Amino acid sequence: MLMVAITLADGSRAVVPMMMAANVVVTAIYAVVTVTFCHWFARRIVKQIGKT
Repeated sequence: MLMVAITLADGSRAVVPMMMAANVVVTAIYAVVTVTFCHWFARRIVKQIGKT
C-alpha cells in the first residue's frame, strides 16, 4: 500500500492510502473521491467546533 499526501487549496493536507493498481484511472478516481470526502468531513467538523 502506498500512502500519498495531498495538499489542498486551503492549505490542509490529506493522506490517502492508495492500492498499487494496474489500472491508473481507477486509482485516480479512488484518490479523488477519498480526498473529496475527507475534505468535506474535515470542514464539517470545523463547522461543528465553531458552533460550540
